[in-house]
Amino acid sequence: NDLFAQQIGGWVWLVVFGFVVQAAICAFLVAMIVKPTAVRRLVHFIARLLSRTKAHTFVDRHIVQVDTELVRFETEALALAGRPSLFIRTYLLTLVQLQSVLIVPYCICRAVGGVPILLMALSAAAATLIVSSSFPTPGASGGAEGTFALIFSLLLPAQSPVGIAVLLWRLLTFYFPLFAGMPFCIGAPKQENAQVAETVVTARAAVDAAVTKDASEKNG
Repeated sequence: NDLFAQQIGGWVWLVVFGFVVQAAICAFLVAMIVKPTAVRRLVHFIARLLSRTKAHTFVDRHIVQVDTELVRFETEALALAGRPSLFIRTYLLTLVQLQSVLIVPYCICRAVGGVPILLMALSAAAATLIVSSSFPTPGASGGAEGTFALIFSLLLPAQSPVGIAVLLWRLLTFYFPLFAGMPFCIGAPKQENAQVAETVVTARAAVDAAVTKDASEKNG
């Protein structure tokens, strides 16, 4: 909102940058479903450029894996589109999850002595999520903590312990869900594992067919 933009001042451009990055990622994901061949060709073009640098060993080692993940994403997205009820349930659960994550900073701010406006706290939490998601590190480590401290230090009173707020926020929104979900991953049904394995095999077969087709087009 306008009040939040006025509160963070020039740092609003950091939020704009994060939004642009997230929009570009979303556009790429949509293109992976709508124009998978074009995306694959773009990825291979970038891989060929990187192969001319010192990163050629890394690129050659992982290009097949990247192709596999592209096809797997397309396959699973189309399968989800064919089950509208599952898609709607997933959407609603994701919406509830995001709202739960965004309300946590407001509760933390009140716990450490701040009394922010609810809408402003939600805007700050959304901005933090958008910016921190743009950091190319595992779990946005470092970037998430820095972004939260930067944005919420502008909203909290000067005497509030920002460091404790950052620690509580990271524990509740990242590490706690991570460890709480581990038992469900460890005890995943064998049937689901078999379905995942079947999807990977199908994806690899599609990748091999696509690579063969590209090679034949080049030779032709």
